[in-house]
Amino acid sequence: MSSHHITSPRRRAAVPLVAALAVSGLVLSACSSGKADADGDDPASLPTGQTITVTLIAPSAAQEAANDYLKATFEDKFPGNELVFKDEAWGTYQDDYAKELIDGKGAIPDVVEMGNTQTPGFTATGALLDLTDKKDDLGGDDLLPSFVEIGSYDGRFYAPPYYSAGRVVMSSSTIAGQTVPQTLAEYVATGVNLKDKSKSKLSGIYLPGKDWYDVMPFVWENGGYIAKQEDDGTWKAGFSSSGGIVGLAQAQNVMRKANDQKVGPANSDETKGAQIFCKGQIGYLAAPPWNAAQIQSAKKDGGCKDTVGDPDSFVAFALPGREKGSVAATFAGGSNLGIAAKSKNPELAYQVLKIMTSSGYQDLMALNGFIPARISSSANLPQDALTLASAQAAQNAILTPASPNWATVESKEFLQKAFAEIAAGGDVPTIAKKLDQEIEETLNAK
Repeated sequence: MSSHHITSPRRRAAVPLVAALAVSGLVLSACSSGKADADGDDPASLPTGQTITVTLIAPSAAQEAANDYLKATFEDKFPGNELVFKDEAWGTYQDDYAKELIDGKGAIPDVVEMGNTQTPGFTATGALLDLTDKKDDLGGDDLLPSFVEIGSYDGRFYAPPYYSAGRVVMSSSTIAGQTVPQTLAEYVATGVNLKDKSKSKLSGIYLPGKDWYDVMPFVWENGGYIAKQEDDGTWKAGFSSSGGIVGLAQAQNVMRKANDQKVGPANSDETKGAQIFCKGQIGYLAAPPWNAAQIQSAKKDGGCKDTVGDPDSFVAFALPGREKGSVAATFAGGSNLGIAAKSKNPELAYQVLKIMTSSGYQDLMALNGFIPARISSSANLPQDALTLASAQAAQNAILTPASPNWATVESKEFLQKAFAEIAAGGDVPTIAKKLDQEIEETLNAK
């Protein structure tokens, strides 16, 4: 599954993110005629009396301001039409979209949110409208480039970005101190030392075996990769490359020497990280930024706002890279947006999508702690340590291979199973070779 839940509200002010953030024949018929400009079509030329449905996945209170703006702007600009929201869950939305967007069954939404790693599966099946000739109207070069790439298929553009989130390292100064490691090697060494010095169960670095999101930085930083597309269109996996082997060996060292496997077992995943952090059993927790909301909420709300969750002791930083002063490549959480190919109101749906990718909407997303779809809107990000660390991480974040078959790799849990074996002490080269074979067979399947 994708790590794409929603961030919690943050605080204020801003530093800009640098630009380094940096198969369907169906098209949007009316909008593709060239009538739609940056300000939208003439409302008089569009239908009235329609209800446009926007489906979002597990939306939070942090999105309310942006969504209020969306509804008010759309209904004011296109009077006589109504915009409504429908909520989906991360665990079930793909099955629901398959029925609605592909099979045309049930109530078909107009605009949909998709986790970024599942987006290629929808772009390649004809589930979304082709927006290639509308890319500039939707943000053009101001859109997050890696999300544009994963929202494209076979040279066509279907799914603009919605938001991104860089994974950050969280700690409590009462356990790990205030000093922030400056290199990846120092981070690992500090984690091992924290565990060794502890008189109770403590993962200096929490890294259970199935946490593939947080194993990948070690692979990427050492020159390995998941898979790259060759000139002939086939995919070549890279865990058994020289860099992949070094990275997996470093991750194995973390999982076995910095992580206490009674705290983060080899056969478990990352989903209970915040809960375990609240018990004071984690030195460094690499996680999406929204985990901080649980950590810093009051105990009565299911959080741990005491010694380890107190804001005065809470520390957040971007995972350091191999070189001092650099930021490690990490997994980019986030979502893309699209228009259902079977929407009954594609022209109005396009107007909704254009508002969602506009500066007005994306500025509000940024103000509430999301890494926005528009690079320019990042000037509105809050200036608290957590959000800035997430923004810094997002500058160097990497997405999964933009293959429509990637969803199968995730559903079969190839990475999770392989990394669990590595955490249990398995032979890295042997496991890496098998993993590459599984990935290549899946991504290259017709």
